[in-house]
Amino acid sequence: MLIVGAVVLCLCASSLTPLMAAEKEDAMIAKAKVDLKNLQTALDKFRADTGSWPNRVDGSNPATATAEVLFSEGNIVASPANWPVDNSLVYKQIRGYFVDGDRNYRKWKGPYIAKDIADPWGNTYLIGMKNIEKSNLPVWIISAGPDGALQTPIDSPVCMDGKSIDPATGLVAAGDDICLKFK
Repeated sequence: MLIVGAVVLCLCASSLTPLMAAEKEDAMIAKAKVDLKNLQTALDKFRADTGSWPNRVDGSNPATATAEVLFSEGNIVASPANWPVDNSLVYKQIRGYFVDGDRNYRKWKGPYIAKDIADPWGNTYLIGMKNIEKSNLPVWIISAGPDGALQTPIDSPVCMDGKSIDPATGLVAAGDDICLKFK
């Protein structure tokens, strides 16, 4: 009788494990979405305070090179070739703009986020600043999701449904990326 009870308990526990894992994953995705909204708010506040976007390598001169991607703390994610993650000239840490304060922005009133953050899987959040000053192109705030591999192109007009195709470019959002279109 004791053995039968133990077997029944084991079967019950094994059937609950996938449900608990799915709920945990859903909670992590929800946390990532909240973080993305917080990063969007930080962008908005930074712009309102300083009159500039946080994409200048040298904030004092609008003619200087721009940072194409801002990244948070965490593991660097695998990414498509069009996210310039290996180029330190255009790949800058969020901390310098939102947490510590860049001295080139005189009206900086931050911090705009309490601390530099990683996504729920321990990877970086990325903000694709490449298109911030171009009115017709999107700006993504993105997590590579559970698999840690970024699959949405920086210029993609769609994200996170795997079905939408832009007729002009044929770009498709792929994988498990969690993203927020900033503009």
